[in-house]
Amino acid sequence: MWLGEAARLDHEVAQISYFETAGSLLSFPGYPDTTLLERHPELFGEFKEATRRSLAKALEKGHPEAYLAMSKALSSQDPVAAYAYAHAARLLANGKLLASDHREFSKKIGIQKHKLTPSLTSHEITEAEVLAQELAMHLEGRPE
Repeated sequence: MWLGEAARLDHEVAQISYFETAGSLLSFPGYPDTTLLERHPELFGEFKEATRRSLAKALEKGHPEAYLAMSKALSSQDPVAAYAYAHAARLLANGKLLASDHREFSKKIGIQKHKLTPSLTSHEITEAEVLAQELAMHLEGRPE
């Protein structure tokens, strides 16, 4: 509840965490925390939409971790877009993270890209890198 409220109040790290936490709850129906959703299925759609809005806000701000979260969310549906978002996360992280945070985040990006690479051709990887450049350039010059 508090994480959702922080996300609603525009805290970008909370927006990403809310999306990731909700995603794990929605992905594992037997998990004890989803019992409320199972008892109240009418809330499921609202909850899912709230998490999507939360991630969209963090993406609009150009937060690198939001781009990595989007990459993970797209992994099974669209590996090219997923690779593009992971690559854009790397491009955006270069100017936004401290050196120590950057190293750890770069590892996460590397793992994500490594998972996606076997399902992509070299042409698709090039296409994804071009898309990543477009995603990153779209944010340049926007106020933070």
